[in-house]
Amino acid sequence: MVDHYCKRCGRKLHDKVSISRGYGSTCFEKIQSHPDLIYLLEFGSPEESEYEKYHSLLQKQIEKRLAN
Repeated sequence: MVDHYCKRCGRKLHDKVSISRGYGSTCFEKIQSHPDLIYLLEFGSPEESEYEKYHSLLQKQIEKRLAN
């Protein structure tokens, strides 16, 4: 069995939802208020054009979730 760890804090993940998103529930709530952190945590410091593309995509996803 493979252990899964939070991409933000490094703690071991136990439930299926946390494992599927790669973040524990507390860290996931924290990064939801700062979606730019997701990019930085997963990919490191981006080039400006890549960052803008990713940020735009995140904004659209957040707006879509809020509309539902």
